[in-house]
Amino acid sequence: MLSSLQNNIGRLIAAYEGQKKRADLLEKELEDCRKRLDKAKVKINRLEENISILQQRTVFLPPTPENYTSAKAQVDALIKEIDDALALLS
Repeated sequence: MLSSLQNNIGRLIAAYEGQKKRADLLEKELEDCRKRLDKAKVKINRLEENISILQQRTVFLPPTPENYTSAKAQVDALIKEIDDALALLS
């Protein structure tokens, strides 16, 4: 009976240590995800500011095919960057 109790305690301690290691790994992974999320939020804010600036600039440009093409390419590039940043958040 005593050896059975010792075996059970040994298994319980081993299980605890395994769960502790797993919790530590998950805590590190969570911290890494939070850092990536913070970086993505900063990038999204910067991109939103760039979009706002581009929108304000295009208001004052005369409508020409070159301006339209250039603006469309810039907006497409910004949308792709925003999509990439949002993908990081997922």
